Amino acid sequence: LKMQFPNCKITFITSAQFTPLVEGHPFIDKVISYERSRGLKDIKALKELARNISSNEMKADFIIDLHGTTRAKLIRFFCHSIPSIKVYKRSFSRFILVKLKIDFLKNLETHHERLIADFKMLFGKDYEKTRLMSFIQKETGLRGKTLSTTNLSFKRDLKPKLDNPYIVISPVASFKSKRWPIENFIKLAKEFLNLDEFKDLSIIILAGPDDKYCNEFDKIESQRILNLQGKTSVNESNEILAHAIIAITNDTGVGHMCESFGKPVVSFFGPTSPSFGFPPHLEDSIVLRARAKCSPCSNTGAKNCYRPTHECMEGISVERALENTSKLVRKIMEANV
Repeated sequence: LKMQFPNCKITFITSAQFTPLVEGHPFIDKVISYERSRGLKDIKALKELARNISSNEMKADFIIDLHGTTRAKLIRFFCHSIPSIKVYKRSFSRFILVKLKIDFLKNLETHHERLIADFKMLFGKDYEKTRLMSFIQKETGLRGKTLSTTNLSFKRDLKPKLDNPYIVISPVASFKSKRWPIENFIKLAKEFLNLDEFKDLSIIILAGPDDKYCNEFDKIESQRILNLQGKTSVNESNEILAHAIIAITNDTGVGHMCESFGKPVVSFFGPTSPSFGFPPHLEDSIVLRARAKCSPCSNTGAKNCYRPTHECMEGISVERALENTSKLVRKIMEANV
């Protein structure tokens, strides 16, 4: 949008917990933080938000709904006088994949590419990806590494704690069924630390305050592992990811955050499918799946597994994960020599 319409003003509305992800973004002029609640209170708050969007002060000319949730639909309803467009979520194709395991989405691009394709009518003409990336790099001076800015100084505040080059392990996910077993992450970390070729590398654990299961990493007796579970803000986590070699995680936001810095990831998929559009998109990134017959079982991974073995996640072996992780780290280190 900024490339095609340099003078346009972009206001980004997001939940309060995600505000740090877009604050300071060089192409966003204003961020509105929304505190989610429930019931009538939530509806009243959405009406007030819509009133602000429609007010003379903001004078919004157009609404782009990137989420398609009930709250987003209500905002568009209350702002009925403002033209809008919503994301095409391909809900029917997802339904067919979940219920019948017929994949009409497998040949489509990642969600990043789909958004550009779906909204290209807004740009007035087709775009070239290389031209878009060149514009981003020129305008931000970041050479494609990141669109985030933080007040944290890596060299001043974090580097003294992270003496060695490192990889990041983030075993988190919004739903338990989307998590590769924590004992597998522990074993993977141990075996990686024992590899002689990576003896100069450290491991950083990133997780939120509620991810108490990450305390298991404290049992690993090594000076080369640092558990930062619950100890970093979103911006601090971003800064750590920006300087990592790679990240290892589940189908969750950490992978997308890491790739925004141009760093590849090893990502575990189980109850969800990469065909939904949210797999890693960088060339070197790796998706690991067990391809269980019952997968995918839901759109978001919220559904509890009815199989006692949780085959889709437990079927991904530590040996396979270690082999792929080692291969990727080796490739990146050799390229940086």
